[in-house]
Amino acid sequence: MTLRDYFAAHAPAQRTDFTDYGAAAVVGAREDRVQPVGDGVRVDAGYEAGNTVTPFYDPLLAKLIVHGANRQDALAKARVAVDEFKVVGPKNNLPFFAELLDNDEFVRGDYDTGLISRMRG
Repeated sequence: MTLRDYFAAHAPAQRTDFTDYGAAAVVGAREDRVQPVGDGVRVDAGYEAGNTVTPFYDPLLAKLIVHGANRQDALAKARVAVDEFKVVGPKNNLPFFAELLDNDEFVRGDYDTGLISRMRG
């Protein structure tokens, strides 16, 4: 892959939090997780098994980053990665990302800052 190819590619990232979208952070012990793996998939984790999520710190569980040759490839990898990412413990926003990755506006790349309001409306 050339540098030009790299910058022409797509790399969406999802900030996976211990939150229920639109609500306050969820506190409690995180029991376990299964992180996605694969070509073009990276997970930067913030918690380990047994850590307690408190209201005093950022509720970031992990950043899920995927890299694809183009937008469609990157979104396909992201869908698989979100589906494979399993967390036992407090609620998290992975279900929101699964919904977002299937949203027609988002998939087309024809969205704006009102997308989430429309999804929730």
